[in-house]
Amino acid sequence: MFDVIFGYNVGNVLLTVNASLVVIGIVMLILIWRAQTATEQLLYGGYLVLGAGMALSANYVVLEAQRMNNERTAAQEDKEGREKAD
Repeated sequence: MFDVIFGYNVGNVLLTVNASLVVIGIVMLILIWRAQTATEQLLYGGYLVLGAGMALSANYVVLEAQRMNNERTAAQEDKEGREKAD
């Protein structure tokens, strides 16, 4: 289902990144809930939004690397097929 890119299984990378960011998100929600002032709530909320942005960016980068790897593999296979046909 997922390819191996740079020696890493893409599925394992996505699972690790997303699991760690979910844990960070839960911790931030607890900190927001336990915050004493509105300033602390805004600060922790900003960290939560920043973490969500990091998750989206990490997923995009990994999936884009997988797409590029698939294109490179397809081009290589096409080239090898044409060489065998000649």
